[in-house]
Amino acid sequence: MRKQKSPIEQSFEERKEKPRNILFVCEGNRNRSIGGERVFRNMLTEKGYRVFDPYSKKHQKDYEIIVSSAGIYVNKMRNSEDGKEIAGDTRKQLNGDEADKADIIFALDEGVKYMLVQRYVQPKEKIINLNIDDVFDIDNDEHKLIKLLREKLAIYIPLP
Repeated sequence: MRKQKSPIEQSFEERKEKPRNILFVCEGNRNRSIGGERVFRNMLTEKGYRVFDPYSKKHQKDYEIIVSSAGIYVNKMRNSEDGKEIAGDTRKQLNGDEADKADIIFALDEGVKYMLVQRYVQPKEKIINLNIDDVFDIDNDEHKLIKLLREKLAIYIPLP
């Protein structure tokens, strides 16, 4: 009996000729999705994958995997705080094109998954819900968040 392939395996088999594109999404792109991006990139690099570094001067095509993150409510959150962008703010608002290009999207909770399906019209099959609540502050809970992300993401390595 053949083992049924996971969505991540199926997606990667279909796109062997291109870098694989993995996207982490939460509400504000402050803690969870940025943490997921960094942790997964490090985990993949530790296993010997060539993972695109957005701060590198090399081209994406030179890598096997691209890992990025975004938030679905970043602009709303910026406007609600004091109406100004924070200098040096690296939070990124998700756009439909970025979601469409992703092979796999790691949603950080059920609400984000729902928005990805409804607003961004993404197929449920390419979204993996990590079920990590928005209770982490990267300044105070970084170690707890990293540990939880490593535990939840470990089952997705090795990649096919």
